[in-house]
Amino acid sequence: MLMELLPVDVLYIVLDNMLLDTTRNPDPRHEDCTRSCAIALSSTCRLLRFKTIPWLFSELYNWPQRAESLWPQSLWPHIAKLHIRDETVRNKARISISTSLAGATESMPSLTTVTLRLKTTIPNYLLISLSNCATLFTLSLHQACLDGDEWPQSLPFAALETLTIQYGGIWGVRRRRGSSYDPEREQRNIHQLLKAVSSHLMNLTLSGDFLSDNFPDIKWVALTSFVVTEHPPRPHIPADQLVSNMPHLRNLELLFTPNHVLADFPPFNIGGRTQALPSKLSSLSLSNVNEHDPIFSAIPDCITTLRLLAVTDLYHPKTRYSNAYSHRLLLDTRPLASPRAESALNHIHNLALLTSFSVALYDAPPMGSLIREIANKCPALRELEVRCLPLNTHMLLSMIDFKTDSELLLALGELRALTHLTWFVSTHSCAQNPGPPAHAAYKLFSALPQLQTVVYKFGNCYDVSLFSPVVNIWHRELLDGPEPARVVGELVNIPVSQGEYMQRLTELWRQNPIIDT
Repeated sequence: MLMELLPVDVLYIVLDNMLLDTTRNPDPRHEDCTRSCAIALSSTCRLLRFKTIPWLFSELYNWPQRAESLWPQSLWPHIAKLHIRDETVRNKARISISTSLAGATESMPSLTTVTLRLKTTIPNYLLISLSNCATLFTLSLHQACLDGDEWPQSLPFAALETLTIQYGGIWGVRRRRGSSYDPEREQRNIHQLLKAVSSHLMNLTLSGDFLSDNFPDIKWVALTSFVVTEHPPRPHIPADQLVSNMPHLRNLELLFTPNHVLADFPPFNIGGRTQALPSKLSSLSLSNVNEHDPIFSAIPDCITTLRLLAVTDLYHPKTRYSNAYSHRLLLDTRPLASPRAESALNHIHNLALLTSFSVALYDAPPMGSLIREIANKCPALRELEVRCLPLNTHMLLSMIDFKTDSELLLALGELRALTHLTWFVSTHSCAQNPGPPAHAAYKLFSALPQLQTVVYKFGNCYDVSLFSPVVNIWHRELLDGPEPARVVGELVNIPVSQGEYMQRLTELWRQNPIIDT
């Protein structure tokens, strides 16, 4: 059958599958050009060109092609996702955010998603126009100063379901601030926006830097997911107060990172004296939290997903482009040693329904006693992810060379319901990536008859040559063949002891003043 004769919905499925075979640029600073794969196809005949135009132009950027960055009006009906910036990446040219561009968004009937990455204050006329878009479901504001003129009292955003307002962005967790920066007005503007959408918003991601004292007064009648990123709110707002007016909340993520400007470092105490979390909460993620924090004892019995992380915005100042990725990098700034992770679990009353658990650990591999404690507390656990930062080559190899009678392997056998196991190994550089440890997956499948999937992720703390971690996945069918040979790449040794490493890390951490200036 000729492609031009395919129904439009079938043709779009074909084009979507073409995207899977297109190399994607992982650098978030650049535009995603993968949809250009349809250009050659659309050039073959007039009918195909007519059919592919809506798919080809469904996601656009306001890169300046002329004096004013505005697309032909004939394309407006097809635009579903729009990216707006006020500066180009490659040549640092300014992009004008005109009233014409703002007004055009109100005439885009298919517009559902808008992402703003501005270095200057968001113009009021742009925000007003976006609030009038009847189909806008998702709005993301990154690294933009919001301290301009007072925002209007009425901002409809009638269809808005997901809102993201983050302190960080593609240039890292930092913003350029002039002498006229007004943080109090910024918080008032944000509070005004939050109040305007609180009656229907379902998903909210907000930097802790933007949380004001009166945030707990807002009533969120439809909110099901609340994510707090970057730095903890200062002055401190206890977690139970943050979510006190979120009766339908199911997902809560408090992903706090060190604040280098205020010298506010983990572990963080986020709870209050009287801790109470929403009764419908099913997923909880915490970063850099003290293992004795009262929030652990407040976790409801219905929790099914728990993540204890160690997120940071720290990046190596000598690594090229590292500031562009710093908001995405993870480094175990306050990982839990196995005994401390056990202590955190002991403070939780009931994890009988927990099916997914992720933890960032200071030691590698984790102690067998921790795995046994997890098995004891979480009898229904099906998915386990353990993230470790090996301090030397021996620790790294111990994550992939399991002995049949090792304490860790025997302890894993006590997780009777475990079907998916993930080891996330954070190395100091990509040189420590040992390659796909298929032999380790084979041993795990052999020892754990209920296990269906083994995943090894190798990411690095400072090298950004691998924007995303290297992911190796094996399924139980691996046992159908012969046992794979142990093939480990030549590793660059990590010639530091645990104490020396932490000393170096602390020095780097304290001497990096460019993160939040």
